[in-house]
Amino acid sequence: MIQQTIKTYLKETVIDGVNKSKEAMAHGVLIGAIVGLSIALIDYIVNDILLYQVSKVPVVYLALLPFIGFILIGFVSILGKIKNTSMADEIVKVFHLGDQEINYRYVLNKFLAFLLTMMFGLTVGLEGACKWLGGIIGVFYYRFFFKIRYFRNIKPDLIISMMSGASAGISAIFKAPLSGTIMALESPFKKDFAHKPLVQSFISAVTSYTVYSAFRGSEKFFAVNVKYTLRHSDIFYAALLGLLCGLISTILIKTNNHIKHSASKNNYLKFVIGGTLMSLLAFIYFEMYNSQDVLFSGMPIINKIFESKIPIDLILIIFGFRFLAYIFTFSFGGVGGQFLPSAALGASIGYLIQNYFNLQLPHVFTLLGISSFITASYNGLLFGPVLIAEITGQSNLVVLGIVSSSVSFLVTNGVSNSNFQKQTRDE
Repeated sequence: MIQQTIKTYLKETVIDGVNKSKEAMAHGVLIGAIVGLSIALIDYIVNDILLYQVSKVPVVYLALLPFIGFILIGFVSILGKIKNTSMADEIVKVFHLGDQEINYRYVLNKFLAFLLTMMFGLTVGLEGACKWLGGIIGVFYYRFFFKIRYFRNIKPDLIISMMSGASAGISAIFKAPLSGTIMALESPFKKDFAHKPLVQSFISAVTSYTVYSAFRGSEKFFAVNVKYTLRHSDIFYAALLGLLCGLISTILIKTNNHIKHSASKNNYLKFVIGGTLMSLLAFIYFEMYNSQDVLFSGMPIINKIFESKIPIDLILIIFGFRFLAYIFTFSFGGVGGQFLPSAALGASIGYLIQNYFNLQLPHVFTLLGISSFITASYNGLLFGPVLIAEITGQSNLVVLGIVSSSVSFLVTNGVSNSNFQKQTRDE
């Protein structure tokens, strides 16, 4: 009797666990390697080729780029039958509804629309495309790779493969495997976590980061060095920052959704209006400040804030212009990630708080602003604090990060930039 019990336990528990571990390792490593290599290639194409060529354009002419870009994006979107311009959010949609939500015939069209959006100065980031591309690779892996004889005994799972790819994509571009995995697995829910893909996603994330960094280096995503010792008075300012980020993010997302709904028809007029507004915004800013800080992803602005190259009286103006640029880009058909545009707004708010209260903490509240605004925008409580801790190596910042992000999370009350998030797994 005892021997039979032991045999049953070994067969049903231990052996089953070993088989699942074997599957997670095999699929996780392969998906991570493919995604890491793909993201390295995309990063090279976007930053070293396309944006490098754009950087040679005289600043005075950059204001024309958004109009030209929107016209081209409209052409690709309409003829290419791109019905949904979201990228990262498409992964959330597939998570809940299945891969029938992906029109495989038009994947390349959507990716081309993203490249045009990036190249022509619109306010989007690379990270959303990396999550989307990683997830798409995971789905293709599920659909095709298991047909190979070796995989017949360890057939992959659709959702786990897709989320592993999404985690790998974010981890590579952020150069932060822990944060990338958390961001991907938080995204399907507002108050829950996608736990089933966890192990394989971690394996994919680490593999992707390793492959990516071998080709593109392992420098920090945000080039900033911070040393911080916890001061209890800073907790109050962190909470205040979270309150502001939560309120502003809610206003931004609701305004963007309202305008986007009004301009929902996929016709040329929508893209003409978007291009006109963006170019006009860039032209006005250039006439005022002889610069084009209003264009592109937001990373240049964030770096300038970290380097204290932006006067405090200018930061509010930049914030206002980039607030409008976000709305014009995403309401009228721009395709790309919302992380960096949102992070630039959060960094600006943190920079204002830091200087207004003379906190004498270089970079700390800029990072907290990024964390808080991202938490509010994505309705993901863990990702922001973990990202700043992983990037800076300062565990003390986690305390302030949790405070500010928790407040911003509560203030938004479920308002996020995702149309397909559910509240919990039980919904």
